[in-house]
Amino acid sequence: MGNSMVDALAALSAAIDVLSAVDFADLSPEQAGDVAAALVRQGRRVAAAQAKALAVFDASGAARAAGATSTAAWLRGTANLSPGDATAA
Repeated sequence: MGNSMVDALAALSAAIDVLSAVDFADLSPEQAGDVAAALVRQGRRVAAAQAKALAVFDASGAARAAGATSTAAWLRGTANLSPGDATAA
């Protein structure tokens, strides 16, 4: 993984940490709505990037090379997803 990818994931993680510490009850309803809409938009962008990465990973057969029976099984073990969430990913 290149340095820019590592840096981008670190920045994403830091941003999520900041958002997780916010007391959303302190926001006005309008602010909460704006934040919620922005989070939905950004979540969709993250989901699109995740789908691209998983498509490359899945096509490579890397999950089987790692000892998993499928990419979904690999996600269950690696990302701690439920069977349904791993399949949907």
